[in-house]
Amino acid sequence: MADVGEVEGIVGPFLRAGLKTSWVRKKERGGRLTEAVRLHMPPVMGQDFRLEIWIGFCAGQTISQLMSTGDDLRDILGDYLHTATESSKTKPSVRLTWIGMDCKLDLMLGFAGGRMIHQTIFP
Repeated sequence: MADVGEVEGIVGPFLRAGLKTSWVRKKERGGRLTEAVRLHMPPVMGQDFRLEIWIGFCAGQTISQLMSTGDDLRDILGDYLHTATESSKTKPSVRLTWIGMDCKLDLMLGFAGGRMIHQTIFP
């Protein structure tokens, strides 16, 4: 499980707020570790990692609107995640899936960025 304090140091302010409003996170009652952020390892060394972040409905709507207009997501993702998605070999590198009142944000991260996140947020 991900360490919330470390996650908050990597994601931008918008995603921090969106994470806090997700039902997945609310069920955890503010604990130090969370299931609302998951990192999927690449099947082969050097390929992309997939970072899954559960966010609330309103945050998901905002991201969906920005994606549909082709706007840059740097302000939404934060500098580090934006750079890591830009280095991804997989396109599109950002996907949204609606599940109930939450939204699952899947970010494909270049290998170096994903590896750093793995070392930082997963104790």
